[in-house]
Amino acid sequence: MAEDKQAMREAMCAAAAIVAGALASYAHDTKNHDLKKRADFSIHLRITKATCD
Repeated sequence: MAEDKQAMREAMCAAAAIVAGALASYAHDTKNHDLKKRADFSIHLRITKATCD
């Protein structure tokens, strides 16, 4: 059971990194600074710190 939870956390971490990167890239490419400011990357950062290190 513990292995399944760790695998799920690692998958969520990878997915969060992809989505955050895509959002940041889109905001940059479209010069949408407001979108970049409004995006909350704190969940991504917590997931990354907790499971991807």
